[in-house]
Amino acid sequence: MKTGRMPENIWKRSVRKNLDHGFLDKEGICDGGTVISCDSNYFVSEMCMVPMCHCMGRMAVILSANALAVRAKAEYTEIELMLDGRTPEEYVSHIAKDADSQAKDLGIKIGGFNVHVLPGLKRPYILASAFSSKETFTKHDRAKPGQDIIITKWAALSGTAMIASDKGCREELLKQYPEEYINRAEAFIDYLSVYDEMSVINDNDTIGYISPVSETGIYGRLWNMAERSGVGFNIDLNKIPFRQETIEICNGLDIDPYILSSSGSLLITSDDGPEIIKALSSAGIPAEIIGRTTDKNDKLIINKDEERYLTKPQSDEIYRILG
Repeated sequence: MKTGRMPENIWKRSVRKNLDHGFLDKEGICDGGTVISCDSNYFVSEMCMVPMCHCMGRMAVILSANALAVRAKAEYTEIELMLDGRTPEEYVSHIAKDADSQAKDLGIKIGGFNVHVLPGLKRPYILASAFSSKETFTKHDRAKPGQDIIITKWAALSGTAMIASDKGCREELLKQYPEEYINRAEAFIDYLSVYDEMSVINDNDTIGYISPVSETGIYGRLWNMAERSGVGFNIDLNKIPFRQETIEICNGLDIDPYILSSSGSLLITSDDGPEIIKALSSAGIPAEIIGRTTDKNDKLIINKDEERYLTKPQSDEIYRILG
């Protein structure tokens, strides 16, 4: 199996069908942030995986909080740090301090921080989940045919920040670009929280679907949205927004930005895309209409005069580069 989260179709046949006793599936596995709602109305995000990079402590807190943000504002996050046995204690302290600082910025607590040493592990990584005892945001989990498809901010933000903060990648990139350029890309981590946009659009009744654009990037999220909602789509490839730093870094390291970790953006479908764009813009949040949903099954990517059908992304580029 490939590195990263197991594809949903494999998960369903190999895991879900074998879990009959006590599996908390009242709300189901919600696309985007995998959010499980227990009978006690407790919300838990998916387990987010962060590969080793300089900002992995901050990234773990942000990604887990974003995964939960489609339904609730996180109250605390739990972190599992997996080490290879070669990681110095000073670096563990750095990760913990970064995670604590980011949690304070988001107004949440670190509910647990466990460290495991696993001999033979190729590289350290973090698993993190966020929790909340109350629902904050309205549930929007089904796109309808004929809706505008919107992405907030820019695709591949989190992946770009992780790559720019990785020592090996940074050294390679500095051979091609000025240090200031790489520093700007690393600072994309400051754009990653999606709480502001959720607060702006949460009560808008034109919305069908909202999800963080996270693992396997914009292509992965589009695929999951269509499969979950039973719709197709037409996407204008040239409307998908990227920061120039992302484009240059991906070109420099031969990375596909369309399947690169994209936490920091939301994918939204709405009956009135311009209204959503206007509301977000008034709050200083950039967003673009990139296509429309259809009543067919076709997942169509349009690049000027060329059209192709999207195939299901299998693995995030971040694991190929940092895994």
